[in-house]
Amino acid sequence: MSLEKEGVIEKIDVSVWLSVNKLNELEFEFLRRQITVEELIDFSTNDFNELCLDLGLDTLQKKRLLSAIEMYKEQKKKYRI
Repeated sequence: MSLEKEGVIEKIDVSVWLSVNKLNELEFEFLRRQITVEELIDFSTNDFNELCLDLGLDTLQKKRLLSAIEMYKEQKKKYRI
């Protein structure tokens, strides 16, 4: 999802990111609230749990979202952005 192009990392399209991580049903709320992937990686555990509760996520959705965030964090480290 992060693309390296001539040393530049492009911003992630949240709709594509949600789709790739089987979280399509969250797209409307993410777009309505203007939530970016970049913001999510800075969330504390409490922030993350509050967001999940506010969005009404079930256990599987919460796990998928957390996993997607962790994968993105790893990509950021890999590309040092």
